[in-house]
Amino acid sequence: MSRRDKATSSSGFASPGWPIAAILLLTFVAYLPTMQCGYIWDDDFYVTNNKTLHDIEGLGRIWFRPGATPQYYPLTFTSFW
Repeated sequence: MSRRDKATSSSGFASPGWPIAAILLLTFVAYLPTMQCGYIWDDDFYVTNNKTLHDIEGLGRIWFRPGATPQYYPLTFTSFW
């Protein structure tokens, strides 16, 4: 191992862990103000007042009845469910 390799490995700046941690921390800090926000625009229509998202049978309706949700996006509505 050369001197340069020892220097970078002992300082910790050569490891990929710290940039990932820094990006995650900055992302969390950037989105922290949104934790106080409520639903916007059509979220009531798509999420809070959508009957298919409130029971176990709704999951089947999301996938197998195209008219059960406002738009047929089964993966999106499954994530809402």
